[in-house]
Amino acid sequence: MSARVVSDTTSPRAVSGIPFERRLAIGFFVAASLCLLVGELFELPVAVTKLGFFLATGGVITGGVDATRALVRHLTGAHEAVAFSAPLVLDAANAKFVGSLAPLDEAAAAIERENAARLVDAVSLVHTILSAGFASGASDVHLTPEAGGLRVIARVDGVLHELGVIAPKHVNYVINRVKIAANLSIDVRLRPQDGRLGFEDPRYQVRVATLPTNHGEKVVMRLAMNDESRYVLENIGLDAPTLVKLKTMLERDHGVIFLTGPTGSGKTTTMYAAMRHLRDGQSRRLNLVTLEDPLEVDFVGMSQTEVNARAGLTFAAGLRSILRQDPDVIMLGEIRDEETAQTAIRAGLTGHLLLTSVHADSAVGVFQRMRQLHVDVVQLAGASIGVLNQRLAVRNCSRCVEEVEPSETLLESLRHLGLRAEGPFFEGRGCPECRGVGRKGRVPLIELLQVDSAMRELLVDDAPMHTIEAAAIEAGMRPLAEQALDLAREGVLPPSEVVRVLSF
Repeated sequence: MSARVVSDTTSPRAVSGIPFERRLAIGFFVAASLCLLVGELFELPVAVTKLGFFLATGGVITGGVDATRALVRHLTGAHEAVAFSAPLVLDAANAKFVGSLAPLDEAAAAIERENAARLVDAVSLVHTILSAGFASGASDVHLTPEAGGLRVIARVDGVLHELGVIAPKHVNYVINRVKIAANLSIDVRLRPQDGRLGFEDPRYQVRVATLPTNHGEKVVMRLAMNDESRYVLENIGLDAPTLVKLKTMLERDHGVIFLTGPTGSGKTTTMYAAMRHLRDGQSRRLNLVTLEDPLEVDFVGMSQTEVNARAGLTFAAGLRSILRQDPDVIMLGEIRDEETAQTAIRAGLTGHLLLTSVHADSAVGVFQRMRQLHVDVVQLAGASIGVLNQRLAVRNCSRCVEEVEPSETLLESLRHLGLRAEGPFFEGRGCPECRGVGRKGRVPLIELLQVDSAMRELLVDDAPMHTIEAAAIEAGMRPLAEQALDLAREGVLPPSEVVRVLSF
């Protein structure tokens, strides 16, 4: 079979006259006959870029992607457009950058030195960004276009760190690399898109979301590890009393356990750890079903379903279907509406253990939210097992923490929250261990409310929230404010972090 280069300067006018569906068909024909349309990365019309994508993914080229890549490189000197659809691999090629948030201009310079005759390889640059993100424990990586280039920022322990700025001439290469790897349309730039990156190693999970801005498309990548061994109740930072109480709640064979807290407070981590405990614990449950938006971690021994509103699979519709599957335990990602709330409460009353999250600003606020969703108070009282109100606070760096005298403004903020602004207080001064920010790692704060017979009577009587909260504290619930202030005086949290986590 012979190979020939058809063109590297396709006419945009000629291509624009071909319907999009026909362009895809041409792509398969070209791949089947091994006629390659190639050119400088992403400078060709959309149709040609699409052809390059199919050449790598169609699976009909003798010799596979590597042979095609070599042929293109040999005949045309093109910059490996076909490589852009290959699965991502975080491997030794990026080892020099892994383990630190190295400036991206340094990474780009290193790649250019290795092959000065070529443009910066967008594949390697994106892999470098992802490798650094995973190695540093980043939860999100932002690619933000600006007049001066593409600013790259990583969120580590809830704090944003700037990695560097990619030069303007490389911006489109990098953005399109991410979009193609996430199976997004590179010719769609004026509306948001969502997708996932594919990795050869299934432990790596990256969700991608694009957003059109005045300087081009912004991309945010949410990083996660698909590794269920990370979700163990004993290892997620719960203090001993909270852990014992939570395990007791999980021993119940039916009822509802609510979790609440702002986005990024660790609710999903706690729910996953609880589900794994139910799967593996002494009272081993065999039929565990989840309904998630999105599905983040793949667990053995659980039936997991992702919400799909376009297909009619909402939380409410999905929960109704799950109840026909004879589940022992249900993990419901979130209660957002009246129908879901009422169905969840009925599930807890009819022999199912259900874990779910609700948006509320406190543990007792969950009950108020259920009332707003018109849940019957008698049913709410009968179904409720307890509530976990959760926050994630950023710790002082243990290597550079030192006692400090807070400013009067900060002390006044503590008093405004109803706290006794009496030290000692501590802050990390910044060191190489914490990259100079004075903070490293996070600690969960959990306000755990257990529903007992006295609490049920208050709920049935529609008692005021402050009365319910007072009863919960008397029964042993430690308020978030008390926990945060104690940790600040022990040197674990800076006082500014106490103000932040209590201001939600």
